[in-house]
Amino acid sequence: MKKREKIISGILLAVMSATMLSSCGSLHKSGDVKELSLYAVSQDVAYDQNLPIWKKAEELTGIRLINTVSSSVTDENSAFGTMLLSKKLPDIIRSKNRKLRDMAKDDGLIALDEYFDIAPNLKAFFEACPDAVDVATVNDGHIYFVPGTTTDLDKQDTPSTGFFIRKDWLEKLNLDIPTTIEELHNVLYAFKTQDPNGNGTADEIPFFQREKSINVLLNLYCTSKGFMKSEDGKDVVFGGTTDNYRKAIKEYSKWYKEGLIDNEIYTRNQAREQLLGQNVGGCTADWFSSTGKFNDSYADMVEGLDFSPILPPQNINGEITWPDTRGALHGMGWGISKDCNKDDIEDAVKYLDFWMSEEGCKLMAYGVEGISYTIGSDGSIIWSDEALAYADGLPGYRRSIGFMETGTVGIMEAEKAGMNETALEGYDMYESIVKNTKLPDLNYTDEEQEIYNKYYNDINTYVGEQQQKWIMGKGDIDSEWDSYISTLNSMGLDELKKITHDAYVRRLKNIGK
Repeated sequence: MKKREKIISGILLAVMSATMLSSCGSLHKSGDVKELSLYAVSQDVAYDQNLPIWKKAEELTGIRLINTVSSSVTDENSAFGTMLLSKKLPDIIRSKNRKLRDMAKDDGLIALDEYFDIAPNLKAFFEACPDAVDVATVNDGHIYFVPGTTTDLDKQDTPSTGFFIRKDWLEKLNLDIPTTIEELHNVLYAFKTQDPNGNGTADEIPFFQREKSINVLLNLYCTSKGFMKSEDGKDVVFGGTTDNYRKAIKEYSKWYKEGLIDNEIYTRNQAREQLLGQNVGGCTADWFSSTGKFNDSYADMVEGLDFSPILPPQNINGEITWPDTRGALHGMGWGISKDCNKDDIEDAVKYLDFWMSEEGCKLMAYGVEGISYTIGSDGSIIWSDEALAYADGLPGYRRSIGFMETGTVGIMEAEKAGMNETALEGYDMYESIVKNTKLPDLNYTDEEQEIYNKYYNDINTYVGEQQQKWIMGKGDIDSEWDSYISTLNSMGLDELKKITHDAYVRRLKNIGK
């Protein structure tokens, strides 16, 4: 067992410890356990009040949450609609931030900021996290729900995905790690033509992608398929109509024709498993935590497999950038419904407040001290043998004891503890990349949302279809470009650009940038 996997140095929450309080004792006066109803649907491990994390929370707060949704339900969209139609909404509702915003606009949630005098941890959280204020505040200026963060409050964008390449093939062919677009092309060409898997057949597939697109490669041309931040970060640009997008598609269509890009990239399922297992896949971009496991799990299938992370090659401006990071918020949160009994509202608020205390955030991240972990003499977290030996790894173990994305501040060290050395290498490498080109989630007004709903899906589909056609050589982008732009304009792109610009500028103002 690697030492890094067992001992996680330091309990983070550096920002939180300076601003947030710890909970103490039962939250309500009677001292008896109080039951509040909950709406929560999860595709991982269903909420169960008897799981260690939630049982400990009940012990600390005197509040027990009873889920109104069957543990067998995994379709959140249909379950959410059913919940909204019920005669009485559950007391606490855990869902996607966007759905909670819609509920708040329809007067389905109570305004939490009106209770900040009894919720010091919530108040401190919103003061420290402008992104949370931006997401949870609706048109009347009140805060209605608690969004959770991916990681510690002093980290706004954390690595999630990156380039992986067959370093064993590089070594065999005496090639260096590619650092430019041209070098990447040449490495992929060598993979295709110089038989690095040694079976005497040109069956190698140099670049493949589980996402079923070449979108990640567009970053090297400073563009994207859809909306992206402008170069100075002060506005948004629709990448699919830029000159750089046009250049990128022309270049990658050549790569596709040369056999450097998987000819089945738009249809292949389980690309990593198929192509690495058959010893033919050379390079991809994917999640560190899951992709980093293939060297270990496929060691018996592919001798010498070394599928390891590398930095992105420099883009056409000579910069190293990446468009796929995790923002400050993970997209899930919870709030208190309008149907919560008046006598229970303060207890419900204090319960949400507990989960924003240092004690609550630590409980959600690590589980129960003495069961999931112990504290070392230096203050470090030492995971239990049960946690480290869990069949689905530490991430699976955390789920099994009740971990669920909701209104807490995440602790990145807890997630990193579940990564092996390969994944950690990628995470640490990409954390050093300063320039992040990802466009954050935007909050539209009701009127803007109607426009978005009217146009976005059709435009996104059309751009994707045209991209696939051009990449596969079934059309000529130069001769069809003007018609392509004209079609997008007729589909409402100008209106979509305007509302996205307005929402982005409004967001910058809301978070003080």
